[in-house]
Amino acid sequence: MISRVIGYTVQVGYRVTNTFSFMRGNVLVLSVSGALGMFARSMVFPYVPLYIMSLGGQPEEIGIVYALGPLGGLLVFPVAGYLAD
Repeated sequence: MISRVIGYTVQVGYRVTNTFSFMRGNVLVLSVSGALGMFARSMVFPYVPLYIMSLGGQPEEIGIVYALGPLGGLLVFPVAGYLAD
């Protein structure tokens, strides 16, 4: 029984390894760190409006805080892309 489980686990491991064989080195590091970063942001973002309101913020200020991220990316991403090339 245990040998069947181990054999199945090895088969699944080979399948996963073959599927993601293109992810090596920096691509793997960037993919994992990006996924973890998105996970962390998705855990924090729902509580940002509550925190701003507890500090006395208005709904307009919450909107501004949420708009700053994409606006910052609009400025930083082209520069970072140029530097990366």
